[in-house]
Amino acid sequence: MKSITNKLLFTLLSVACLLGMYSSKVEAKILSPDLETKAADYYITEDASETVSGEVSAKLQNKLVTIEIPETVIIEGKEYTVTAISGLCYPDYPDSSLKQDAYRCAKNKKTKTIILPKTIHSIEKGTFTNFTKLKIIRIAKDNKKFKCVKGSVVSKNGKILYGTVTQKGTYKVPTGVKTIASRAFAYSKVNKVVLPSSCKKIQTRAFYRCTSLNTVTNVKKVKMVGEGAFYKTKLKNVTKDGRIEK
Repeated sequence: MKSITNKLLFTLLSVACLLGMYSSKVEAKILSPDLETKAADYYITEDASETVSGEVSAKLQNKLVTIEIPETVIIEGKEYTVTAISGLCYPDYPDSSLKQDAYRCAKNKKTKTIILPKTIHSIEKGTFTNFTKLKIIRIAKDNKKFKCVKGSVVSKNGKILYGTVTQKGTYKVPTGVKTIASRAFAYSKVNKVVLPSSCKKIQTRAFYRCTSLNTVTNVKKVKMVGEGAFYKTKLKNVTKDGRIEK
């Protein structure tokens, strides 16, 4: 009896700790920004001192035709380096099912160009999914983590695709891409996607609710397809959990 009680207590404590950790993350998302601008809202992720720069994450806003993110910002007299970006879509709680999306999406119908600095080393999944008129993404050439190829944001080595400009019609994924990151095309109006033979992995919800998508070439060569990757697309042979049947 004592053993069972101890196990139950341990389980309850573990769950409480996990909920506490998640609660902290959610709270950080809904807190007021430390700095508000028309281009982005900035959230401190690492404190700064009078002699050492801190770090901030920039949440892209829906107020400008051109959003240009600087390398650093000043908050209360201290310098902070901009190291991460996210969009107006962000998770408020874990995805409980494919039918209910945990991401709140406020459509950005204004921004056409996004310019990112060399200091960015983190892009939150789904960052570009809410943009409906985005035509250009530019990333500083000396950025060590990301680059732009054919309207796509990819890893510096070209192996991971994180997101694209607004897509309609047919889109050819750049040669050399091995992984389509989670939510890279979520909610896109693209009709056809041409995968390179190098593509071997499609992460969760990569093409989530791409309701116009009816063709993906070379998909049978992909070795791993995450849950919900093709949920609510027009593709044939899609399982209930959004995967391609083989």
